Amino acid sequence: MGHCDCGTALAPKASYVADRRAEQALKLAKEGWSLAKIERWLSDREKADNRAEGRTHANTSDSIELWSKIVHDIVLTPGVEEAGLLLHYYSGSVETEVFWPTRKKISIHQFAACLTNMRENELLMARSA
Repeated sequence: MGHCDCGTALAPKASYVADRRAEQALKLAKEGWSLAKIERWLSDREKADNRAEGRTHANTSDSIELWSKIVHDIVLTPGVEEAGLLLHYYSGSVETEVFWPTRKKISIHQFAACLTNMRENELLMARSA
């Protein structure tokens, strides 16, 4: 709870970052930046982000399979009936941001396949058998 996993296999930043960059490009255009200058800025920003992303995940074994196994192991714990993961791209504080997730319950056997297709603000819950 209260932890961001941006950029992991669960929440690749590509679409989120593209949306944010498009917003920034519009702001820069309104400030009078030329199209060529905006394109250079976007290109430079993408290169810097890719380098940072590479350093962040250089020594991790992050994968859909890993996350699926974690939830699978939790669900198989005696006394636990279900466990899940939430996908949400925060625009404010992790502790205070308000949003309304949709809840999707599935069998633990379907969990790994559904992880790759999670949508933003979806709470994917796995239940034992």
